[in-house]
Amino acid sequence: MAQTANLRHTAAEIDDKLDQAHEHDNRDVLDELTPADLERLRNSEGGVGDALNLPLGQDLTVDGVLFSADTSVWDALNRIHNPVIPPTYLSPTLTLAGTTPLAREIGELVTVTLTPNFTQRNGGAATQYRLSRNGTNILTQATVSAHTDTEFQLTENTTYQAQVDFSQGAILNDSAGNPHPHGRIEAGTITSGNVQYLPRRVAFFGHGTTTVAPEISDDIRSLQSSFLHPQNNTTMVVDVPEGSHFVCFAYPANLRPITSIIQAGLNMDVKDGFTETVIEVDGANGFDAIDYRVYYTITEFPFGALTRYTATI
Repeated sequence: MAQTANLRHTAAEIDDKLDQAHEHDNRDVLDELTPADLERLRNSEGGVGDALNLPLGQDLTVDGVLFSADTSVWDALNRIHNPVIPPTYLSPTLTLAGTTPLAREIGELVTVTLTPNFTQRNGGAATQYRLSRNGTNILTQATVSAHTDTEFQLTENTTYQAQVDFSQGAILNDSAGNPHPHGRIEAGTITSGNVQYLPRRVAFFGHGTTTVAPEISDDIRSLQSSFLHPQNNTTMVVDVPEGSHFVCFAYPANLRPITSIIQAGLNMDVKDGFTETVIEVDGANGFDAIDYRVYYTITEFPFGALTRYTATI
């Protein structure tokens, strides 16, 4: 860099450097002029000082930045040495939320509301909203708003997805307050993530006063307790009240056999005291039955006190 005390640039030299910068789109030829140097030159009388206050006289491009012909030499050089920070353009976002729970018993009748959340950021306004179910469009409208789908029976994975078309966004200003169109958000379409409803089989377990062995789906589905989507290592707990004769655990037969049934108090595995059988058990609303592993015990005499059984698949 040239030192301030050694500056000997004439107006002609400044013009020559500007010509070089313009011709080669290269600011390196101007780097010897620091902001302090330029300030001193600008405030000088005549010669270079006058030259710095004159307009460029022609459009000038340096490092990809266009300076119009009416920009003063001083302003151009000052902006070269003090780069303008361009704006950051942020694209729109779109999320989709659905009525919970997402996992439900297979065969259940489902009515869900899908709620989109479109954030415009630096894009333009939304112009059209679309909602699809399993890839088929079920809604097209101008506004982005919640929609309640018609009731359906959940028999397969059911996936919802939203799309929003949006217009071109506004041009933002750079740090110098000038419009900066590069990076402007163009008109386009944004797609949400999926909201997926999952059909699941249910484990059933409970107790009773019956002394009749279970034989049909209703016998299993009428047990007091249940939960969705049992897996290997899942536990089921039944607190059997005084006076009961019957204890039962049932779950889809694609899982392994029960590994243990622990009776509290005894702290021992009483699995061998249970009868194992297979019964076809319906899904919700009579949906297609599948085989269930069923473990039950029927006592000759009623339980005399509250007894807990913990079964592990």
